[in-house]
Amino acid sequence: MRRWLMRGAVGFAMVAFFVPAAEAQDLGYNGAGIRGGLNTHPNQFQIGAHVNAGEFISGVRFQPSFTIGLGDNRTIFMANIDAAYYVPIDGATWNPYIGGGLGIGIDVPDEKDTKVKAGLNILGGIEWGAARYRYFVEARTQVGTGLADFTVLVGINF
Repeated sequence: MRRWLMRGAVGFAMVAFFVPAAEAQDLGYNGAGIRGGLNTHPNQFQIGAHVNAGEFISGVRFQPSFTIGLGDNRTIFMANIDAAYYVPIDGATWNPYIGGGLGIGIDVPDEKDTKVKAGLNILGGIEWGAARYRYFVEARTQVGTGLADFTVLVGINF
């Protein structure tokens, strides 16, 4: 199982980072945002930020993020390298999206040694709003880290 996860992570990274230059015309800083929410096992409140780094393929946004989870006698720092496909809907001010990526977490329990874990992220959500401010609700899970079974986040892109 672990070997399968690593192969998937390497394959995703190759697609994300080695896209031909002709397809990567929109990569770069396109905005930022804040996010917050709750996750299960451990039961924590999360707060963080993300960067809209543009589209590397039409409709697929590269959006790295960072969150800090507090509660359940531990602190978890999570860095995510995610990409999401935003489903185009003609004339709508909202877009559903699905995606995934790589996550690296640092688990700092109150009474034990710090652990660093890596795994795959699976996510989906809805984004809506005007051109300048876009709001979102996102659900995600992480496979391989054991640091968050299920997370629901809300946030704003500006």
